[in-house]
Amino acid sequence: MSRSESAAASSLPKQVDAQPTQPTFVLIDGDCTFNVGLPKDYQTPVSLVVAFSAANILLHMTMGNHDDRAAFLKRFPNDERTD
Repeated sequence: MSRSESAAASSLPKQVDAQPTQPTFVLIDGDCTFNVGLPKDYQTPVSLVVAFSAANILLHMTMGNHDDRAAFLKRFPNDERTD
């Protein structure tokens, strides 16, 4: 993820929080990393998860073709995962 993409993604929770009403949930529909899903590529998405969780906003995530399944599941363990 480029520096500008990382900055844009990092500002997302603030943008959501600035809305007149908070959403019921946020959906991230895959491709959480730039290219091949290296473990370090998930640092920015992890910060989003923490920010939405802190704001009590439910977050749903899916994997895309640029995500690495093992790295994704290691960074985003979930009790309600459906495979």
